Amino acid sequence: MYDLKEYRREVLARFKMYSLVFKFIQLKITGKFSIIKHGMDVVKIYQHMKSEEARYGMEVRMANMIKVSRI
Repeated sequence: MYDLKEYRREVLARFKMYSLVFKFIQLKITGKFSIIKHGMDVVKIYQHMKSEEARYGMEVRMANMIKVSRI
């Protein structure tokens, strides 16, 4: 923790995915989500969840991500 700017940057990078998921949920709640505009965000969330399947305790499929984005 000698370099607080570097520490802050690393913390933000570590938790960036959670910010993206929060944005996704917020857009869904407000009805402003568009698969065309925010499709890359869904892909990023999918890739993260797919790589962490054991951590989340579920099998992740792209078809399920698309279903969630359409609800």
